Amino acid sequence: MQISKPIQVYNPSDLQKLRENQKLVVAGRVIEEKIYENSKTLILDNKVQVICNNCPSYFNKNITVLGLFDNYNDNNKIIALRIKS
Repeated sequence: MQISKPIQVYNPSDLQKLRENQKLVVAGRVIEEKIYENSKTLILDNKVQVICNNCPSYFNKNITVLGLFDNYNDNNKIIALRIKS
């Protein structure tokens, strides 16, 4: 497995340049949480969407996410590997 430095993402348009499963870092304030059975979608103030499994509420908190890029049905998202608040 190739070890590479994560790419910094600032907004959703930055995701257009990434490959599937590429490692990235994004930071922002959580302005909305969508809760599902086993996962949660965190929407940041920069409109980037982060998916986390069994994570606590980060609503209204500033977070930094290390994650992987995922594109499913032309919907760009980040799968969280690690979240710091």
